[in-house]
Amino acid sequence: MDDCYEEDVVLTTERLILRPLKTEDRTAIHRSIYHDKEVQRYYLAPYIEKEEDVDLAGMIDRCREKKIYLFAIVLKETNDVIGMINQYGGTEENDRSTEVAYAIGSSYWNRGYMTEALTEMMRFLFDKGIRTIRCTAIAENAQSIRVMRKCGMKKEGSIKDEIYYHDRYWNTEHYYMTKEMFHVKHNIEAVLFDFNGTLFFDSDINRIAWQQTLDELSEGKLEFAPFYAQCIGTRNQPLVEKAFAELGLPLDEEKVMYWAKRKETKYYQEYCRAEKRDRLASGAAEFISFLKEKGIPYTMCTASLIENVEFYFTYLGLDRWFDISKVIYDDGIHSDKKEMCLDGAAVLGKPIERCLVIDDSLQSIQGAVEAGCKQIVAIRNEATPDIPEIIQVVDDFNEIDLSIFD
Repeated sequence: MDDCYEEDVVLTTERLILRPLKTEDRTAIHRSIYHDKEVQRYYLAPYIEKEEDVDLAGMIDRCREKKIYLFAIVLKETNDVIGMINQYGGTEENDRSTEVAYAIGSSYWNRGYMTEALTEMMRFLFDKGIRTIRCTAIAENAQSIRVMRKCGMKKEGSIKDEIYYHDRYWNTEHYYMTKEMFHVKHNIEAVLFDFNGTLFFDSDINRIAWQQTLDELSEGKLEFAPFYAQCIGTRNQPLVEKAFAELGLPLDEEKVMYWAKRKETKYYQEYCRAEKRDRLASGAAEFISFLKEKGIPYTMCTASLIENVEFYFTYLGLDRWFDISKVIYDDGIHSDKKEMCLDGAAVLGKPIERCLVIDDSLQSIQGAVEAGCKQIVAIRNEATPDIPEIIQVVDDFNEIDLSIFD
């Protein structure tokens, strides 16, 4: 990266200026970082009582010698220096990777400034030829970890007792972002929602419905646990066919469809009504409203049968948010989630590469990737895969970083 190093480069964002740190910034840096006890809880540099003891000149000289970037973070509105962001440890030439460190004064936390600064820093470094950027935080440093996640970075791993600081050992968390991951997440033109376990948290209902269906079908002869492990994100018919095969029953298309529908109408739907489970996942309605305001088209791609889709529209009032004619469901034609995602993208008139898929199950996420989807938000569960296409893992729709649509 030495050949494209620019000593006096200045970066700008909506609210910030990132410019080379100067010795004249010592007062502001002392106040916002080295003399801020909240920052010093986790910032890996000592608390400094006196401003004159802050060696900015030495820090600036070392970065220039290594030809790595050290920026002051400046508020456009007031021209105040609120922190700094820098490359750390140089650039690894073999894999074109680098580390980035950052800090801002605690009085500026929770305003999105650090997310804004780190996003711009990554954009700049990727444009300079860097392929991978890594950041590290003490595991207890929730603020810093939140910044990395909001920027779309993925967790690379954790190390126990990696750092000795403040007279104790600390665990660390390591995150990374590749150039491909960074640029892909800013090109979303449409959204494909899964339904069960995503827009509608119903895993417990689905489990009960399958258990009761299997008990009735097999008269208690089949063990439920290994069967259910294959149910999540899978169409009903193949699972009923599997039960038939294990019971030694001849495959009859009409009987298979009977049991596939019975699982939904007899058990699943009745349990939804009995438990009064009648709300979408937390934040889902607000997220859909956001898409409408932005003019971003969306639809559902669900492994549910039409009987259940119609039930959802009636029971949950889905017509407030969705056009049922555009919903992709298990119609006997789509063999898997790959085909459903491709048809969902086609219905919206968008290439699958520019669609964001929101899903929860391993099988469905794998199908979306096979279809060519490059950006996925995964609803967190014990089987969430660690793959580059997942740009964020969330517990509900309130946690989705809306900046991915900018």
